[in-house]
Amino acid sequence: MIESAVRGMMADEWYVILEIAGGCFIQASKGVEAGVLSGQFAVEYRKARESGQYRLVFESIEGVIEAFAEFFRDSNEWQPSGTAVRVQL
Repeated sequence: MIESAVRGMMADEWYVILEIAGGCFIQASKGVEAGVLSGQFAVEYRKARESGQYRLVFESIEGVIEAFAEFFRDSNEWQPSGTAVRVQL
């Protein structure tokens, strides 16, 4: 379900978001519209309202799908692979 949703949205649009109760979310966008290189994916997430918003860059849609699936399973315990940078809002 998550994989087909992410693949479908990313194919038709350049943006997809999954929101969970309590202010938690994970969102992805791709290419230059997202401020990354063509073929790359920017993923931003927030585990809870007070935890801040963070950004990662993935080289493949498979990494994005994995991040969304793991976040959906347990948004509070999910730890991203790679280095997340805090987004200044």
